[in-house]
Amino acid sequence: DTNSAFGDSTIVSYEPSVKKLEPEQYVKGYLPADVSVEKRNLNADEGVDGRKERVEVSGNPTSVYSESESTCPPDLKLIKVPGGEYFGQLNSRGQKHGNGKMRYDNGNEYDGQWKSNKRDGKGTTRYASGNVYIGMWKAGKRHGFGVFHISKSGDIYRGNWSGGIKSGPGVYEYADGELDVSFYSNDIRVGDGVRWNTDRSRASRLSDGKLIGTEGDFPVDDAMRLTKKLGFVV
Repeated sequence: DTNSAFGDSTIVSYEPSVKKLEPEQYVKGYLPADVSVEKRNLNADEGVDGRKERVEVSGNPTSVYSESESTCPPDLKLIKVPGGEYFGQLNSRGQKHGNGKMRYDNGNEYDGQWKSNKRDGKGTTRYASGNVYIGMWKAGKRHGFGVFHISKSGDIYRGNWSGGIKSGPGVYEYADGELDVSFYSNDIRVGDGVRWNTDRSRASRLSDGKLIGTEGDFPVDDAMRLTKKLGFVV
């Protein structure tokens, strides 16, 4: 199980705390036509797109996501494994399998489901950097719907992942309350999108993640339809 720069965690429940919107449906295979895909100025470790100057904030993940009791059965022992310590279920071959918690030597932690030594299923990752991911995993990578809280900026990404990168419809909420609804391809925002202001009373057009026209000139009804088409409601 490759331990990426994002790390691993102990917030136990997969319950994304939706502050301003929630996934209405998982839109698969939708990609706006005639899209010119350009690389954005992304920080791969943080998932930050660099639209705004970042300000240090005390982003405490436990104040955003609720914790519950551990998924691990109570009659298990802590064992030493390559890369850290593990407390949880094993299969007949001695591999991490079922529910378990892993504390890595680099300070990252993961609590959730495993399959043949890989993070697989529902799980929560808390990284030494303070970042937190709550969502689905497959073969050791973020895959499916998940919520990523960025401690340094206070921003939150809610959306779809594939092979560890943002892929499909997603919402990026900034610490100041504005949010962008976009479609991601290989971690890059592509096609038509919507930027909502803090109280969701005004909307702006986005194309490939960039503001188009005058801020706030996107008719709210049209913005609502596009937001819903991308699988979310505000």
